[in-house]
Amino acid sequence: AGLAAAPPAGGDLSAPAAVVTVFSEGLVGIMRQADVLGFEGRRQAFEPLLAEALDMTAFAGGAIGAKAWKALEDADRARYLAAFESYTLATYASRFDGYAGQSIEPAGERAGPQGTRLVGTRLVAPSEEPVSIDYLMREGPEGWRIIDVFVAGGLSETARHRSEFAAPLARGGIEGLIAVLDSKVDTLAAEASP
Repeated sequence: AGLAAAPPAGGDLSAPAAVVTVFSEGLVGIMRQADVLGFEGRRQAFEPLLAEALDMTAFAGGAIGAKAWKALEDADRARYLAAFESYTLATYASRFDGYAGQSIEPAGERAGPQGTRLVGTRLVAPSEEPVSIDYLMREGPEGWRIIDVFVAGGLSETARHRSEFAAPLARGGIEGLIAVLDSKVDTLAAEASP
């Protein structure tokens, strides 16, 4: 099965579904080239793909919670956002490190809370059960962007990050969290090295 979704009655894919389709195609394309690209090449390939599809500010803010995000000084917010983006790129480069015939299929779209849309997909791999990947989308000044991801109907990526980041943030403030994120990037890069 391919990546193209059946268009809704009367036209093209909805704007949120189109963003997810382009993102999914890019993801599979990077997976197909994973061995040739290596970790650093995948990280570089993911940079424009994530910049185009994800609202990184929403992800980063959600990962520490609205109260902590709003309390940050502009300079600290910018430094944290840069560290979070670097961590996200390294995570994608680490997770999507090979290709074994996987494809991503559309799995519907529905209204979400507060004007958002939930766009569903299924990661299909030969001889394995499909895994649902749902994208929560919000329209902003740059168009529709992904603001959260739910894998296999489970915990959202934002909630998982919030849980993971709570202790370092409580212990060392934003400086402590940035140091942890930088360390995680180094670890992911080292684990990917031959």
